[in-house]
Amino acid sequence: MCLIKRLLSYLLTGPASEIGGVYCETEAFNASCELGSAILMTHARYGRMRLSRCVRHDYGHVGCAADVIDLVDTRCSARRRCSIRVPDALLATTKPCPDDLKPYLEARYVCVKGTSTLHQPVTTIKLIPHRRRIG
Repeated sequence: MCLIKRLLSYLLTGPASEIGGVYCETEAFNASCELGSAILMTHARYGRMRLSRCVRHDYGHVGCAADVIDLVDTRCSARRRCSIRVPDALLATTKPCPDDLKPYLEARYVCVKGTSTLHQPVTTIKLIPHRRRIG
């Protein structure tokens, strides 16, 4: 369902610039969209994906990671803003790497024109189609 939602949104809204990056321990992923738009998560991985500013040494566990798009979707997609601190207890339940190594979060999103209506446990996004010129 998540992939279908992302593809549908891209088709309806046209090209969008992804926002996001890499978030190390003690940092926070903060997503926000302007009024009249909602967050649509496009990428979320938690672990030690590669050597970077978050992982400076390879202790034999670079490349361990979990795709956490579904977990991040529930906290961010269809909202105007969200925040996830690293480390995060929910993301840590995926246990992508040995416990003594510190994971980080890679996350990206787009802002989709439309309004969000949050009802537990159902979240809906009413999209405003992007009009494309042909020709």
